[in-house]
Amino acid sequence: TTLTGANTQSSALFKRMKADFCASADSAMSSLMKLSDRSNEMTFVNIEGLQQIKAKVSAMISGAEKEILISGDFSLRLFTEEIKAAAKRKVRIIAFSFIDLGIDDLPVELHSPMHPDNPECMDRRIMIVADFSRSLIASSAGNPDWTGTFSENTLLAKIVSEHIHHDIYLLKLRQKHGDNLISRSMKLGSLM
Repeated sequence: TTLTGANTQSSALFKRMKADFCASADSAMSSLMKLSDRSNEMTFVNIEGLQQIKAKVSAMISGAEKEILISGDFSLRLFTEEIKAAAKRKVRIIAFSFIDLGIDDLPVELHSPMHPDNPECMDRRIMIVADFSRSLIASSAGNPDWTGTFSENTLLAKIVSEHIHHDIYLLKLRQKHGDNLISRSMKLGSLM
């Protein structure tokens, strides 16, 4: 009877182990499937060098199907051909810049206070979102060369899109209600 009791206990133990293993395998497979579902969201790719940044901006404009949002003081004249081709494909191109980009002849909806460019400004940057799914943020950040990050992460695309939209909304509010729209008491006093 001792041997039979041991076999029963062993059998019960192996059944429990098998059930635990199957549950763990099912859980791992479920987690893996959730990761697989996000495979279309590329990780973040760091880009170094002005030529590489220009190439990525060109590719994003060329690959856009519906809409491009752009913000910054980056010369869009560098992408005249790509912008005109995108417009022919019926891609809407919306841009914001604090400076006059001098692109009146390009099919771009430009929102800008049209300040003259200040070549002494060392912090040059560009943000671009294509089709609300791909984004690039890049800057010279006072350095002679450029660095940036490209991603197909939808969260980053949404954040960059919101930033560009809010810049345009604030510009329109300032144009409608005057430059002193945001008083000193409204400011956060953060590190920005």
